[in-house]
Amino acid sequence: MARWFDFASRRPEWRDPRPASPLDLLRTVAGALFALLVAGLAVALVPLYGLFADERGDGLGEVWPAALIAWGGLVFGAVVAVSHVWERVRYGRPIGWGPAVAVPVIVEAWLLGLVFALALSELR
Repeated sequence: MARWFDFASRRPEWRDPRPASPLDLLRTVAGALFALLVAGLAVALVPLYGLFADERGDGLGEVWPAALIAWGGLVFGAVVAVSHVWERVRYGRPIGWGPAVAVPVIVEAWLLGLVFALALSELR
């Protein structure tokens, strides 16, 4: 009986046949700097959640869980980026824009924290 799909011939090639170039290093550094820039911006903007806190002016007040969500997203974004880069190094692929995978995670975590801060401020 003939197999309708030959999995052995469709196996992905784990090694990239082309040698690494200086542009790969440049893309890696640019991706890492972009991810760090977005993370720094998110860190600088987390205190804005305090605008939705009560009028006592004691920092984040009751919206501290929103800041915790944003900080957790920063940590998770770093873990995602490191695991992505590690996988590429492990299989011998060029890293390229690998560190930039953290950017959407960081932005979404910050936005989720903002929505959470808005919801907490409406509940009081």
